[in-house]
Amino acid sequence: DTEAVRARMLSRLANVDPEIAQKVAFGLGHEDAITPAPTAVPARTDLTPSPALSILLNAKATLKGRLVGCLVADGTDAQFVIGLRKELTKAGAKLKIIAPKVAGAKDSDGNRIVADFQLAGGPSVLFDAVVLAMPEEAARQLATQPAAVGFVQDAFSHLKVIGFTDGAQVLLKKAGVAKDSGVVQIDDSMGAKFVAQAAQGRTWSREKTVRPHLY
Repeated sequence: DTEAVRARMLSRLANVDPEIAQKVAFGLGHEDAITPAPTAVPARTDLTPSPALSILLNAKATLKGRLVGCLVADGTDAQFVIGLRKELTKAGAKLKIIAPKVAGAKDSDGNRIVADFQLAGGPSVLFDAVVLAMPEEAARQLATQPAAVGFVQDAFSHLKVIGFTDGAQVLLKKAGVAKDSGVVQIDDSMGAKFVAQAAQGRTWSREKTVRPHLY
């Protein structure tokens, strides 16, 4: 049965790392004691972590080859998207536009911003980092839409860097986002800061906030 399968899996994981086994057991709702599985050779518990094998310690700070999703709406600053695309292109990343409607949105000059994704079909899980670029009025409207709120909540929960313009703060607040080093306001002088932060990858320090039961 499934309970027996879980118990066997946990008994083997306990030989690898008892702490991880306990965290997995918590997530599974497994309340019984975990008994390490018998091994032909005693499990080693005296091994120290190897920096050379660490994915996080050896990750390069780069946006090359990565996707950044920018959520726009009617009234988004016309020059902002152009400038953001330019900065990301220089960093080797690609910018994808997400809009509430398939046809895109009209910028502050009345011109259409062509969308790569409609909001309902372009969740933040598709992108390595995201940007929220919209005036306050549009942000208030989006804050009433579950797809928009979920877009932001998922990005935050998945530890992604979130860039935002001043008007988008309403949407951040609705999504319950607590500002940290990975939540970066972008203005004329801070575009480079967002790019630099996004190049660092996930905001791992946030995990204790969004998944406190694991710590």
